Order: sequence, then structure tokens, then C-alpha cells
Amino acid sequence: MILRDPIHGLVAFEGEEERVIQALLATSEVQRLRRVRQLGLASLVFPGAEHSRFSHAIGTAWVMSRLLARIEHVQESLPSDQRLDPAARREAIAAALLHDLGHGPFSHLYEEVLPGAPRHEQWTADLISDPDTDVHRALEAFGQGTAHNVAELVRGRHRLFYLGLAVSGTLDVDRCDYLLRDSHMTGVRYGIYDLDWLLRALTLGEITAADGSRRTVLAIEGRKGLPPIEGFFLARNFMYQQVYHHKAVRAAEVLVRAVFARVSERLQDPSDHLVAPTALTRAVQGQSATVGEY
Repeated sequence: MILRDPIHGLVAFEGEEERVIQALLATSEVQRLRRVRQLGLASLVFPGAEHSRFSHAIGTAWVMSRLLARIEHVQESLPSDQRLDPAARREAIAAALLHDLGHGPFSHLYEEVLPGAPRHEQWTADLISDPDTDVHRALEAFGQGTAHNVAELVRGRHRLFYLGLAVSGTLDVDRCDYLLRDSHMTGVRYGIYDLDWLLRALTLGEITAADGSRRTVLAIEGRKGLPPIEGFFLARNFMYQQVYHHKAVRAAEVLVRAVFARVSERLQDPSDHLVAPTALTRAVQGQSATVGEY
């Protein structure tokens, strides 16, 4: 499968393990992400910020594909049980594509207006794990237990420790895509950094965990790797200052919170017959919604 992307250019998922992408794109849960804006209310300030979680998901999967190619190049020194295998590559690409599957309306804002409601990471894991979802069935078609392993990767856990960090960590494929994508779509230049050189500078190293065990992690190779990683962290800092926490965006978010607060008051009043989506009503009442209701 070959796609055109405004950030990464020609995106090609043509490997055997990348067949999982096409299968997952055909599911209703992934297609739903077309209707979830990546930046919530930011388009009120940045008119071009109309992009969806769907395009970000594809970009994140592509960055993961490139990262896996880099890991394969530098993994010769690892024990055989710590090296990438076909199953691990497939799970990593699937987790990258599905990492935002559980986002609700307005993306992160939805989590903030409903105190105590599960976060999108939990909904993502639940959607992947639920046997009644299309995405679960698509994953299990590649082997029993695939859905469980992908759900664990979304939580940042995997038998290959460094893969968990690549999906959910300080330097992960999610951030690698959204900084460039959000910068481009908002029309600012704060999120631009050298992704090509950053990937080229990555290698594998070891750390000692709290329990004394040794774990393999992604690391920066040599002095030449410092500028791209510094650029990455600076880009993230500037994007939060200038875009994600823009004063007008935050003001709009305050208004939406007030709307949800008023809706919550009415839903908790037995004499008020306000009609609302079941998932919202259950959240306000402190109950758990099913995956289907969500």
C-alpha cells in the first residue's frame, strides 16, 4: 500500500509485517478517527488545523516503520531473544497506528471535561482487547494473542523493552509525527526538527532498572546525535508555548468545559429529561460505559 502524506511524502507499507496496516484501516474503529480533530479547538486560532487523528495515526505508523529499519541495522550486538522478529515488528506497527484509537470528541479536552472518566489510552486498550470490535478481530487474524500484545504496547509494555518506549515514552513515534504535523497544519515553524538525522543517530544501549536487571533502550549515538535530539525537545517546548497552550485556544476550552459542566448538572437532575449520548450520561453518573456505547 502506497499513500501520499503532506509531512512524510511518499509513505509505503509494502513489507510482510506491514500488511496489518491495510487490515486495520478497514475497521470501523480506525475509520472513526477521521472524525476526531487532532488539535481539538486549535482551528479557532489556526484555521489550517483541521487535520484528524486518522492522518496522524498513519504518520505515526510510518515513523515506526522507519524506526524499525534503524533498529534492525544496529541490533547485531543484542542477544537473539532481544532482537526484532516478524511478530514484534507487526505488533509495533499496529500499536503505532492504533495508539490514539480511544480519543473522544475534542481529543484531549474530552478527558478534561469529564473528571474521573477513563483516559484515551485506557479506551484504546479496551477497544483493542474487546472481542466484539473489528480491530480486535483484524489483529487476531494475524495470530492468537496479537491483540493482547498490541494493547500492552499501547500501555508502553512489551517483551522487547525498547519497543514499549518507542510507542509510549519520552522519545516515541507519536511525538515524532505530531510535532511536524501540527507545526505544518497550523502554519507555524516551532515544531520543525530533523527527523531524518534523529532516526539515523539512534542506537541501542543498556540501563540498569530499579530491580537490578539490565534493559535495552534507545539511545543517541555519538556527539553528532545531540543537535537533532536537542532540536526535538526544543520543538516540543515551543509547540506547547505557542500552539497547544495558546491563550485563545485555552479560552475556548474554558467555554467548552462550562458547557459540559452545565450538561452534567442537568443529567444528574432526575426531573430534567435531557437527552444525551449514553456514554456521556454514564460518565456523568460515575458509571462505566461499554466500548460500543463509547
